[in-house]
Amino acid sequence: MSLESVEPADAGRPGGDWEANYIRQRTRFVDFTAEVQGVVKKNIETMGLNVSSIEERTKTVESFCEKITRDGKSYTNPLEEMTDLSGCRIITFYNDDLDTIEEMIRAIFSIDEANSVRKDLMDNPKEFGYLSRHFVVSFDSDRLKLGEFRRFKGMKAEIQVRSVLQHAWAAIEHKLQYKRSADIPRPLRRKLFQISALLEMADDQFSYIRKEVASLRQEYREELVSGISLVPLDIESLDVFLEDSEEFRHIKDLLPDAKFVVSPRPPNSTNTLSKLNSAISTSRINDLSELKEKMKDFDADEWVDFLDRAFDKWRDNVPLRGTSLGTAGPKRLVLDDTAIARLFLLHVSAHPIRKKLLRDVPFGDKLQTALISFIGDGTS
Repeated sequence: MSLESVEPADAGRPGGDWEANYIRQRTRFVDFTAEVQGVVKKNIETMGLNVSSIEERTKTVESFCEKITRDGKSYTNPLEEMTDLSGCRIITFYNDDLDTIEEMIRAIFSIDEANSVRKDLMDNPKEFGYLSRHFVVSFDSDRLKLGEFRRFKGMKAEIQVRSVLQHAWAAIEHKLQYKRSADIPRPLRRKLFQISALLEMADDQFSYIRKEVASLRQEYREELVSGISLVPLDIESLDVFLEDSEEFRHIKDLLPDAKFVVSPRPPNSTNTLSKLNSAISTSRINDLSELKEKMKDFDADEWVDFLDRAFDKWRDNVPLRGTSLGTAGPKRLVLDDTAIARLFLLHVSAHPIRKKLLRDVPFGDKLQTALISFIGDGTS
C-alpha cells in the first residue's frame, strides 16, 4: 500500500501534524531500512565482495522536523516526497568497486533516476568535496509481490556508495562545515584543495596496488606450477602456496579427523600469514622451493605421532566444562592452515630452532603450553 497521506491540521506550528504522523509511521520506516540493508548485505556476500562496512539509518524525528521547516524547503506530503527517511551507506575499500556495487544496486532495486546523483559525473569535476554516488531506490515489483515486502510499496530509501577515503573526506568536510569552495577562508582554500586531490590520487593508487597484487599472485601460481626454484617468500606467495600445494594438502590430510578440525582463517588473515612467514624465516628457509622440499621429505608416521602428542598435551591444559551429564573436555583442536604449517615446521626443525620458534612466534596460550611441555625441553 502507499504511504498514508494526511494533511497537517496545524501548518503554523513547526512540524505541524507531520511530526505526529512520522512518529506514528516511523517503525515502518525502520523496518524498511533494515530490509534494504539486509538485501544489500546478502547480495554483496553472494558476490564475494569485501567491503569496509554497510551502515543503515532511519531519519530521527528531530531531523525530520528540522528538514521540513528548513528555509527553502516546501513539502506537500514530506512522508512521500522525502527520499532519505531510510538510508543505507556502503563503504568500499577500493574506488574501482564502486562500479560493481552500482551494477548490483541497479539489478536488485528500482532506481529513481531524477533524485539519484553521481557526484563523480557532475559537470564540474573539480568541485570541492568527495565523489560519492547516491541512489534513491525502492523494491521492484517482483519483490513487492512477496507478503513480507508488500507493506513497503511506495517507500524509497537513499543508498550512498563511497570508498573509505571518500568517506574520510566527507566526514572531515562535514566537521569543517564547508559545503562550497566559496565558503572556505581564502588562506585555507589552496591547502584543502591539495588534500582533496591527494585523497583522490591515493584512492586510485590503492586500486592500482590491488590489481598489481592480483597479477603478482598469478605469476607466483604459474612459477610454482612450472617448478621455478626461487619463488620469494611473502604473504601473497605463501597464500598461493597454501591454496595450491599438493605437498601441503597431503600434510593436512594426515591430521587425525577425530582430534583436529581445519578451519578457515580469521577475517584478518594477513596476521596469521605474517606469523607463518616469520616462522619460515626462523626455520632458516629462504624460498618456497625449500619449504616445498621439506614438505615432500618427511616421515608421515612421525608427523601423526607428533600431532597426537600435541593434542593430548593441549587437552590436558584445557579446563573441563560442566554439562548435564557431568564434566567434559574439548573433543577436537581447531586450527587454520597457517597454524598447521607452523606445527609442521616445529616437527621437522632441529631442537634449537624449535625453541626459537616457540619463543619468537608463539601459538595461543593453551597450545603454546602444550607444545613447550614436550618440545621445549627436548624430550620429543
